[in-house]
Amino acid sequence: MVNRLTLRKRLTWCFRLVVVLFLSVPLQALMLADSFTDRRIHVGTKLFKTLVSADLEINSKLSREQKINIAIIYSNNRLDAQAIASGLSENFSNIQGAHTHYEKLTLL
Repeated sequence: MVNRLTLRKRLTWCFRLVVVLFLSVPLQALMLADSFTDRRIHVGTKLFKTLVSADLEINSKLSREQKINIAIIYSNNRLDAQAIASGLSENFSNIQGAHTHYEKLTLL
């Protein structure tokens, strides 16, 4: 029982780390702005949607309000973070029956 709880905690933290790292990739592309930035963000959000939708234990990661909290971390442009959040929430407001909540957080 202890090993199973430890494994579940490890998997939860690994999932959170993957989410943070995955979201930081498009934000790094924003900081190094070039002509392919929008395309990179678009591809990154599609991959993120696929990754989260494929999580078999997503129900164990719900908040108290039975929502999936997704943090979008940005460094200097809140409008870009808002655009990413609206792009994700457009077709991704419900994951395996659970509603999503997007929060924009600044690094500064």
